[in-house]
Amino acid sequence: MNKTVKKIINPTTFLIIIFAICFFVLNKGLITLDDKIYQEAFNSIPTCIKWISEFYVQWSGRITLTALINVFVNLPTIMFKISNVIMFIITLLSIYKITTLLFDKWKKEYNNILLTIIFAITFFISIPVINSGALWVAGAMNYFWPVAMMLVAIIPFISELKNKQIGKQYYIFAIIANIFAAFAEQTAAILVAFGFITILWCKVEKRKISKLLIAHYIIIVILSLINLLAPGNSARSYAEELKWYPSFSTLTLSDKLIQGYIQTAKHIINDSTILISIIALISSYFIIIDKKTKKINKVIALIPIAYVVIKIFPFNQILGRISGADIDGLINNIFFNFEKFSINTIYSSDVLKQLISSSVVLGIIAGQLIYVFKTKKTGIIVAILYLASICSALVMSFSPTLYVSGNRVFMTTDLILVLISSILSIKLFKTLDKKNSKLKYVLLIGLIILSFVFYINLYENGTNVIIY
Repeated sequence: MNKTVKKIINPTTFLIIIFAICFFVLNKGLITLDDKIYQEAFNSIPTCIKWISEFYVQWSGRITLTALINVFVNLPTIMFKISNVIMFIITLLSIYKITTLLFDKWKKEYNNILLTIIFAITFFISIPVINSGALWVAGAMNYFWPVAMMLVAIIPFISELKNKQIGKQYYIFAIIANIFAAFAEQTAAILVAFGFITILWCKVEKRKISKLLIAHYIIIVILSLINLLAPGNSARSYAEELKWYPSFSTLTLSDKLIQGYIQTAKHIINDSTILISIIALISSYFIIIDKKTKKINKVIALIPIAYVVIKIFPFNQILGRISGADIDGLINNIFFNFEKFSINTIYSSDVLKQLISSSVVLGIIAGQLIYVFKTKKTGIIVAILYLASICSALVMSFSPTLYVSGNRVFMTTDLILVLISSILSIKLFKTLDKKNSKLKYVLLIGLIILSFVFYINLYENGTNVIIY
């Protein structure tokens, strides 16, 4: 009996409970105008089967996600709050599992440290993204839940790439997760691409591929095609283009790609500053301390560090008082300011300047991630995940409907950045631990304090959605 109690009552359980409470308090369980529209539309159709077929033909292929919305908008709000908290816990545990799989040798003594790091870093997701993509029914079902399920579904691919064994239950969970992750365009694209890379990699290495993994991938492809080929997708795109972005069809492919990239870079550089700063600083640190790294690469590694200084250092508060100039504004106008962007200015020298500076920083970070880890394969996997976070937002380039959605389309981007930040943070902790450096605890405590500040800010500003 005592052994059973000890298994249940332990630091890990305590951390998960604290995490759950924090998100339960944060999640107001709001019912918005969009939720009400879904509710009225669903209730106006006599049978669920008829509703699904009409929705698929007339509006969208996201049949499983919209079915979930219609279940929860007709239940007491507390049911959504509890379910949403469970989904946050699944996200936490999925990031934890992916991280432990990526390390060649994982010690259980780091388990709770890793959970604490993931817990803390999650609150660095930008307020507009959490606000619009996770705290109300339709937003959570269309954006947050598919990403949470994608993280579950990607676990078998990571284990296969790292040649590690996982239990059959992970495949069962992953296949169930496909039912939701494959019915959102961004997460489906990542799973299809990542699965293809995994199978191709195994073929190149001449390794036998698990039949369960093949079945898992086939299901992803089939469900993704069902979503992609829905007749309602073109109808919805046409309707929303007329309403929200009438000139979209007149744009060239180049216009669309540049516009989508600007929106993506603007979000990562200016809105997800803490997440990308963690990745920039830690990856640069490992490049600089590596004795095998060439001097030129060490110099290049200073560029992402310079970005962090530019974005975080309070120039106006310290130097602006002396000079009287808006130093922060001056620096941002030179490097990372997309505020004046419009479709009419995407080829201007000002926008080109911002594109080059942001691309240099983001590109250097991608390259550095490959060489941060002892095994190059791990670095390549992490770099692919990083590029997936950017490309998942770039799908905005091809759909006018995503411009309607606003910040919530970056939920996939931000949660993958949380994953990468967690991987690098625990690697830094382990490295400092091997050196018996007390700095690891200073950094961990600093991370927790900063996370608490962000949590309070998120709580105070987490109700800015249109309540019906």
